[in-house]
Amino acid sequence: MRWFHDPGVPTESTSETWRALASRVFISTLGARPGPVHLNLPFDEPLFGEPLALPEARDHEWSLRVRGNNWSESDIKLFSQSCSGKTGVFVAGKGTPAALLQLAEQLGWPIFADPRSGLRREHPNVIIAFDPILRAERFVSVANPEVIVHVGEAPASKVLSQWMRKSHAPVLHLGESETVVDPLHRVAISFVGNLGEFCALAAAGAHSCDAEWLTRWKKADVVASNVIETWVAQHWSEISVSHTVSRALLAGSQCVVSSSMPIRDLEWFGGAMTDVVVHSNRGANGIDGVVSTAVGVALGSGATTFLLIGDIACIHDSNGMWDMKRRDVDVRIVVTNNDGGAIFSFLPQAREVDAEVFEKIYGTPHGVSFASLAHAHGIKYCAVTSVQELDAACQELGPILIEARFERSADVAQHEDLNAAVIRALEEATA
Repeated sequence: MRWFHDPGVPTESTSETWRALASRVFISTLGARPGPVHLNLPFDEPLFGEPLALPEARDHEWSLRVRGNNWSESDIKLFSQSCSGKTGVFVAGKGTPAALLQLAEQLGWPIFADPRSGLRREHPNVIIAFDPILRAERFVSVANPEVIVHVGEAPASKVLSQWMRKSHAPVLHLGESETVVDPLHRVAISFVGNLGEFCALAAAGAHSCDAEWLTRWKKADVVASNVIETWVAQHWSEISVSHTVSRALLAGSQCVVSSSMPIRDLEWFGGAMTDVVVHSNRGANGIDGVVSTAVGVALGSGATTFLLIGDIACIHDSNGMWDMKRRDVDVRIVVTNNDGGAIFSFLPQAREVDAEVFEKIYGTPHGVSFASLAHAHGIKYCAVTSVQELDAACQELGPILIEARFERSADVAQHEDLNAAVIRALEEATA
């Protein structure tokens, strides 16, 4: 048995998932390890009624091309027919090969580079500030792609997901695993195999779209990035921490980023990170095991390892700091401490739940002293209150715990203020 799945009783609200389910069944049955699949499809009681309408048809039939290391001419031709000469966008997540840069150059396409993609660098085709740019509706309305190609795993950006969902462009996926990454249930064609080889072969036969397409996105990226740089220099905030750490990363270093706000702030407002490997570990409960992951990365790679983490996640795995000094690992822990869980302040619960109840259930203040925690584990400690102090602290050899304290209540307003500033600048630049 290759796969078993019970999707439950079909409902109209789940109709968008049906095509993805059929695709997964097809992959599991006829993929690299073909075999039987058990799909349990229950009927709703009383077992009769009117059939639901099928999802809206697409221009492309769904297609899976599993080729491993031996891509055929027909695979490359199918990709070329779908992409060459058309305006498109690459959405690059974890698992993206460096060869995608060459393919993007040949097609004249921008790359929305997630921090974990390894491509978030200064490059003519890389768009770093894609999340705040996609919030600018006036700009987005005149920059609709004809094709979207998603490479590797899904980025964290909800705004990017919403933009892809609203787009009428067909979505292609490039991956090295037979598990198609399709959270939006939009993938029309999936290519599975050695992506480095695929990108090199596809680049050889690709031809570019109108040069104005890439120029429009790069100009927007320059505008947005300049606004972010100026804002960060003028405001000490959690956003400033993620941006400053991204700029302080050393070439050849590793960076472990906790889930919740750290990975989001790094994706939304982080800068270019050339020759840096970024890891993001959710753990079984979303935030556990992150400190230990950073120690493991440092020991395994032998490289300087930065850890960007929130206070709750750091407390949950504080024992991961045990024995760091004796092991002599160069781990530089940067903790944004807002005395609780800031991400919940961005959700509807913050407005709909009684303030006292919200603070108890979602805010979860802890009052932990990180100076004492660092002292207990025998590692250096440094409190920072400005971008300049943080930048200097990031240059110190680890193990070290760097703490930046903030008032949680200001976080949402600061994010809204920076995003609004980017939108205004883009509207002025494109007026």
